[in-house]
Amino acid sequence: MKLHNLIATTVLLGNLSVNAQIKISHFPANSRVLARIDVKQLANSKTGELFKNSMDEKATRKLNALTAISGIDFMKDIDAVFISGAGEGQPDGAVYAEGRFDVNKLVTILGGNDSFKSEQYGIHNILSWADGGKNHHACFVNANLAVAANNSTTLKKHLDLVDGKGEALTAESPLAGVIGAKANRFFSMAAYDVGKMPAGKANPQLQMLSQAKALKLFVDQPQTDKADLLLSAEIAAADAASAQQIGMVLQGFKAMLAMQAAQNPEMAALAQNCKIVPGEKNITMSLLVNEDQLRKQIENAAQKSAAPTPPYGLQGG
Repeated sequence: MKLHNLIATTVLLGNLSVNAQIKISHFPANSRVLARIDVKQLANSKTGELFKNSMDEKATRKLNALTAISGIDFMKDIDAVFISGAGEGQPDGAVYAEGRFDVNKLVTILGGNDSFKSEQYGIHNILSWADGGKNHHACFVNANLAVAANNSTTLKKHLDLVDGKGEALTAESPLAGVIGAKANRFFSMAAYDVGKMPAGKANPQLQMLSQAKALKLFVDQPQTDKADLLLSAEIAAADAASAQQIGMVLQGFKAMLAMQAAQNPEMAALAQNCKIVPGEKNITMSLLVNEDQLRKQIENAAQKSAAPTPPYGLQGG
């Protein structure tokens, strides 16, 4: 049944159509984070080609199995995934996906789960199931739009917004710029009131963000004919002193990576491509990862994932 769950969840989170239905008004007014993953642009790019060619036989077999069972060609049908959240530990996060869904087939797949339930909510049908001890809730609004959340209350709130009911984000929201696609941009994220988010608790290295007012992140392919990636960020601070402190922390990270040239030459080379430009109340960053560096990083990640886990008590450190 886990394979069924994976298929359904993957489709719900990623299979999108060209004629986007997603609007800024589909997200709650209390949203503080909004991200767009433009999967279709990535799949049809030189970078996407590099990723696909780097897939090992095992990963390829799994992808082919998912395609055969679900009837979805994941490499061709995916456009974009939108993820929103309220921050501050609030359970208001949701995922929106547009696509060409064979709803009957996908509901039948989900129905094979012993925990599967269906609940009518107005004109919508909420589907619920459990996997790995976690509950999941989703709804096919129609054959081209799906919404998923981790609890039914949140899902219902978002379905109301799709129906034009409830307090929603407006075009004036600082998150609105994430909605539209941009050529050769694979990922974009905007967040504000960053200081109120528990990022530092989850990762001490991100504690500097507690002094940030807003954050934007982007991943682009600068040239259409090269599988280079440009990672960029814009951090806005509440005041000049906070901006200066954040800039110093970032420069410190860069210096630490550069000092590891002997032990980790690849990371040191990446550090050389990192540019940090401080402003009065903001900091901009950019990191260019060229095709050779990206290929090496993918190879390293594949080797680590394939390496066997040492028996308990024999791990290093």
